[in-house]
This record gives sequence, C-alpha cells and structure tokens, in this order.
Amino acid sequence: MQLTTQYRYSQRSATGFDAGSGYSMLDMRLVYGIKRKIHLAPMTYLPDETPAPIKWPYQYSIWVNAQNLLNTQYKEIASVPLMPRWITFGITVTPPPAATTPREVQIISK
Repeated sequence: MQLTTQYRYSQRSATGFDAGSGYSMLDMRLVYGIKRKIHLAPMTYLPDETPAPIKWPYQYSIWVNAQNLLNTQYKEIASVPLMPRWITFGITVTPPPAATTPREVQIISK
C-alpha cells in the first residue's frame, strides 16, 4: 500500500484581475497492489476438447486520487473558476515481463 500527499501554494503575480491572490492545494493518492495470480475455470468450445486452465499472471493495483481536498476556489484565467474537490479511482493492470529464453538457431547448408 502506498500513500502520496502533495501540498502546493500558488501566488499569482499577474496584473489585473485577481493580481497577487494565492491559493493552497492538497492532493492525495492511495494505491493498493494485488500480486496474486488469477486462475479461471477452463473453457471449451467443442464437446471433445480437453480444457486448458486459464492463468493470468498479471499484477493489479487499485488506486484512488483525491485532488483539491481543501476545496479551494481558485481561478487561473480572469473569471473562469477551476475544479473544486474531486475524486477519481481505477484499476491498473501490469502484464508480466516478456520471457527472455534463448532460442536455438539451426543453419542447414547444402
């Protein structure tokens, strides 16, 4: 499990609307990795087929992002307000590394 926290303070230095105003942002990300292999029941399409077990050696991680946890109201361009607090989540699937087995090469000469 991994928890990442980021705090930012931005100070506007532009002239005009909202000149000199600053705002604070707090973001967090939580990631939980699953390293187990998933085994599915064998499947067949024809009655006389021998089913082969299905194995998925992939790694999975479930993540949650929370941005602007302080729910700061801020504007980057004149009067356009940007996103309030928001949360996203998802699953990341990482395939196993490619096999690096050496291959034999046969050269046949006549």
